[in-house]
Amino acid sequence: MLEITVTKHAEERIRKRMGIPKRAVQRTAQLAYERGEVYSDLGVQLESQECTLNWRSVDLVKVYGEFVFLFDKDATLITVMHKPSHLR
Repeated sequence: MLEITVTKHAEERIRKRMGIPKRAVQRTAQLAYERGEVYSDLGVQLESQECTLNWRSVDLVKVYGEFVFLFDKDATLITVMHKPSHLR
């Protein structure tokens, strides 16, 4: 099993947006990476939203539950966003 690294920013976003405790952040990131649905074209759709994310660093976009998880090539979770309404 690949160990997921969670950035400080991603940890803050998971806790704020998902409302989970600090001790569950790593487990949530791991589950999203393993069980999340891959969306290759979702990054293009999300880019149109106003955000300051450097999209060149995003290598993998996964949807898990009602959230979108953005990972880089080293399996590091960069950030978490709410799933766009057109995918709900």
